[in-house]
Amino acid sequence: MKKKKPRKRSGKHQLVWSAKVVTTGR
Repeated sequence: MKKKKPRKRSGKHQLVWSAKVVTTGR
């Protein structure tokens, strides 16, 4: 899952997605 950070909707979902990416070892 290598997706860029879509800065379109500023929501908690983005935070969770970012945290998940960091956890996977971005």
